[in-house]
Amino acid sequence: MIELVPLSTDLSSALRWLRAGVRASLVPGERAEDYLPAFEEMVTSGTAHGRLIARSGTAIGLGVWEPPGPTGVFVLGVYLEPPHATVEAYRSALDAIEAVAGPIAFVLRPLVGLPEAAESELMRARGFERYGRSEMRFPPSREPPSVLPPDGVSFRPPVPADAPALASLNLRAYSGSLDRFLFLTDLDPVRDSERHIADVLRGGTGAFLADRSVAAIEKGMLVGACLVVRASYGPLLVNVMVDPAHQGRRIAQSMISASLRALRAAGENVAVLNVTEGNLPAVRAYEKLGFVRTIGPQWSWYSRARIFPDARPS
Repeated sequence: MIELVPLSTDLSSALRWLRAGVRASLVPGERAEDYLPAFEEMVTSGTAHGRLIARSGTAIGLGVWEPPGPTGVFVLGVYLEPPHATVEAYRSALDAIEAVAGPIAFVLRPLVGLPEAAESELMRARGFERYGRSEMRFPPSREPPSVLPPDGVSFRPPVPADAPALASLNLRAYSGSLDRFLFLTDLDPVRDSERHIADVLRGGTGAFLADRSVAAIEKGMLVGACLVVRASYGPLLVNVMVDPAHQGRRIAQSMISASLRALRAAGENVAVLNVTEGNLPAVRAYEKLGFVRTIGPQWSWYSRARIFPDARPS
């Protein structure tokens, strides 16, 4: 029988399995050293939300998760040491985590040790679907493309007074998409969009680079925005959004082009964005502009019932 016990009962094993789990689930472009120091500090300081996974009193792995959010629990990783990494053991471990932490919304790393087909069968039986996320970068050696906005659309830097319009745009642009739920802070979509935009503008996701960001205006209305912040590795295009009524007019491509050229003019050689792999129009548009995948795709799982409760079963 699977049970969960405090990490502190065998801290050395917890750290060993943490390292093994992270290293075993790395995708192309990822580096263990980008994750392990923070995770190890959480475990050794006692601030980690997680437990050792034990069977018959013997620890065989660990699970780590974030505190419950609006849609449920984000499981950062579950790792079972071979030869205990079986479908039944992982099923029991996930059941035990839900009993302690609450309903699981996302499982962000693969179940190490299971063949892909076995993992898919287990997770889909639990009502989960697979999705991928990738980091894409614009190569420093490449000249930024020159894509002009469509007739009637002008660009300017976003200003604080744009916050309500940006929040409304964010709400329309991401309505019904998985991306909206990946960083959700409030189940009310209006409040969630307002909080997200306020966080970006005040520098909560990294210093907001207004002069490298773009607001697209047509007939006095905000129809698109490309918001750029400074992440630890350099400028991040944290939001590229276009009003659904204005999509398909190359507004996104022209905004990104303008931001890339503004970054280069300011001496910045890094430009990064993240994309959900299922969003094929976005992936193709970024690739056409010259962006290349540098990390991923990293494949994860989301709960259909927690994320899209009103959707018909697939």
